[in-house]
Amino acid sequence: MEPKQPLELTFEITFQEYRESQINSPWRILPIFLLLSGIWLSCLVMLPDIAIDLNYLSRNNLAIAFYACLTLAIIIYLAFQSNYSFIYQRKLFKTWKDSNLINTPQHLQVSDWGISTRTSHTKAERSWQRYTSYTEKDNIFILYFFNAESNILTQIIPKQVLRENHTLENFRDLLKTHIKVQNDFYYKS
Repeated sequence: MEPKQPLELTFEITFQEYRESQINSPWRILPIFLLLSGIWLSCLVMLPDIAIDLNYLSRNNLAIAFYACLTLAIIIYLAFQSNYSFIYQRKLFKTWKDSNLINTPQHLQVSDWGISTRTSHTKAERSWQRYTSYTEKDNIFILYFFNAESNILTQIIPKQVLRENHTLENFRDLLKTHIKVQNDFYYKS
């Protein structure tokens, strides 16, 4: 049996693909949701009795104040914590635009041995054993590996370039064969 030809891929990572790689699990919002729910329930149970005892607010005014506070808390959360907030999107865009490693043409050669990556700034060859896991999202694959300092790094591979070369299924099969762990705990719609 003769060896398979390596997959040759050339691409640039778009901002949309980079943003998709940075969006984490929906579990990120769970602590905030629980906190807001606890505040909401506390207000619902305790504030009416306290306010009415003090003759401070009628029930109607208290309900308006309560829902105004709840709305303000949600707006603050969305402004500073959400993956979709304007502040977060600006930070992502600046990181993508300023990065010489992300925002540059990449040439990949994917074979049974591993993945060779070449950009105008770097050249790297990694065997499949270096990769610990991968995630498949709507438009990208994210491959995880450790560098020499034991920091986990990622490699983003857009599905669009694989579709254009008619190699999407071949690449998916290579991942399933050589990288045993697929992370399903990340967001995948």
